[in-house]
Amino acid sequence: MNKQEDLLELQKNFESLKYFILEDNNLILNYNGIFKMPLNHIILKSLNSNLFKLDPPEIFQVIYMLELLYKTALTEEEINFIIQYTNNYLILNDSVLEGNKVLQTKVWCLGIPINLAYDQNFVNLQAALIIDKLNANHSQNLENSYNKGQKLELINKKIPIIHDEEKNYAQVLGNTGFVSLLFLISGIVATIAYVTYFIIS
Repeated sequence: MNKQEDLLELQKNFESLKYFILEDNNLILNYNGIFKMPLNHIILKSLNSNLFKLDPPEIFQVIYMLELLYKTALTEEEINFIIQYTNNYLILNDSVLEGNKVLQTKVWCLGIPINLAYDQNFVNLQAALIIDKLNANHSQNLENSYNKGQKLELINKKIPIIHDEEKNYAQVLGNTGFVSLLFLISGIVATIAYVTYFIIS
């Protein structure tokens, strides 16, 4: 069975694939515009069938990313696509990790090329290196945010502010004495005012 026959067979089972055609070994998507890519490495029937439950543009993007993994040299446009795709995936994946089960299948499918980038066949190729760097940066940013959040929470809620006793002990006592003195003076003034008011009345 050739690639064209594979696609026709898949189209019988997946409505989303009706927007795709194969022409001269190019996979073409006609959906809110026409998008084309060479299908040099990916065999459609070998892909996980859950992928074909996504929207047509998402199916196209996943297959395009899979094709880019094989390239030894990438254009600037391809690099930008990989960066945008990977960052979008990481954001959606964070949402799933936070409990958004609605996106679970979608994110799993979008993660196919991300996870494949760590296969020994691709780890030293440009696309995989970009994905790995973005993934590492994202993990580092999350870790830093988590650590900062933990520190803020501990400082605000659980750990009282502790002063250096040798430097602040006299100041604390001084402030305490000053406050007591203010209370005493305020009491005397209030008493005098009350007595004066009583005599005048």
